[in-house]
Amino acid sequence: MRIAFVVGKFPLISEVFVLNQVIGLIKLGHEVDIFSFSRGDTKKIHSDVEKYGLLKKVIYLDPLHRVSDRVRETRMSLSEKYSKKIGFKLSLLDLIRYTRDKFLLMKLIHWLRLKSMRPYDIIHCQMGTVGLRFLPLRRLGIFSGKLVVQFRGEDITEFVKQKGEKVYGKLFKEADCFMPVCDYLGERAIALGCPKDKISVLRSGINCKRFIYSERVIPSTGFIRIAIVGRLVGKKGIEYAIRAFSILKKRGYKAELLIVGDGPLRMRLQELSKELNVDKSVVFFGAKNHDEVVEILNKAHLFVAPSVISKNGNEEGIPNVLKEAMAVGLPVVSTYHAGIPELVQDGISGFLVPERDTQSLADKLGYLIDHPEIWIRMGRSGRRFIEKDYNIEKLNKELVDIYRKLIK
Repeated sequence: MRIAFVVGKFPLISEVFVLNQVIGLIKLGHEVDIFSFSRGDTKKIHSDVEKYGLLKKVIYLDPLHRVSDRVRETRMSLSEKYSKKIGFKLSLLDLIRYTRDKFLLMKLIHWLRLKSMRPYDIIHCQMGTVGLRFLPLRRLGIFSGKLVVQFRGEDITEFVKQKGEKVYGKLFKEADCFMPVCDYLGERAIALGCPKDKISVLRSGINCKRFIYSERVIPSTGFIRIAIVGRLVGKKGIEYAIRAFSILKKRGYKAELLIVGDGPLRMRLQELSKELNVDKSVVFFGAKNHDEVVEILNKAHLFVAPSVISKNGNEEGIPNVLKEAMAVGLPVVSTYHAGIPELVQDGISGFLVPERDTQSLADKLGYLIDHPEIWIRMGRSGRRFIEKDYNIEKLNKELVDIYRKLIK
């Protein structure tokens, strides 16, 4: 199959899930192109971006999008013969306007070049917001193929709160399939008006081969490393991890909190750790590439993911790094948030606590530190569950099955 992946930004180090699908489809013998609305940071990229030459597969749509918005408003025919060649209709006035503005003319030429490309079987938009941006390009006939939209969290929570519950109305009608990454988001989509028969839940998987399982045991020093990974934004709940950690320190536990990631809340979180007198035991690593994150996970004993609904309504789907932590054998403590209970089995592969409940978070972390004999059992359970339900090789085959049903 010939497949177009459409993303908001590429490359983006935090969106490993895009790489997992793209590379998986390439390995399965499919032809994949990547279209991105903006350029990411090419100085810090995932190793697979270089390995598979993905930067050579990217075509940037950022100049194209603004042109399509202008052209969409005018579909007057310049000539029947010309409109058939380019696949859309322009008025003479618009053509003159584009010609006078060299920048706009270059965008138009870029658009015509894309129009000349062979059609795709599948156009896969990562995130509902990307689907909305892409829709005008499909309407104008620049791209053809079955339109698939994947919901991942923020796009169907915070974005809907900002724009209103009818924001996806047209997309629900025109796209051919919607793939939320968990049952929770699937139910949200249906509640917003998405036809149930257009929904196929496809969980976001990880490459289990890249995560070496290791049984966790308490070190001879008794010093415990607790890891947390994610952007330093509200929905990650890192504030509550720091507060829970301060409770542990007051109880006399020998532990260190390793915070991996960067974001707008970094300064505030560093100040909080000082206010709570735990700054010497809380390490802020900043942003790390994926291989570096895995290295830190391998050195940790426990993992915490205290996700919450942020003040602006942003929610997770299921954090990929939580799957990665379980894959390497870490007992985890997380929250009853979004799709996380579909991943973490309370009391089996880890513990779940209510959102923003720092006392319960501290209690469960303390219980794990006091009972290292359950670490191996929890780690094994987590690894087995990931291999069974979140193995990217299995999920990419399911993705291909969904594609094939659409193009029959």
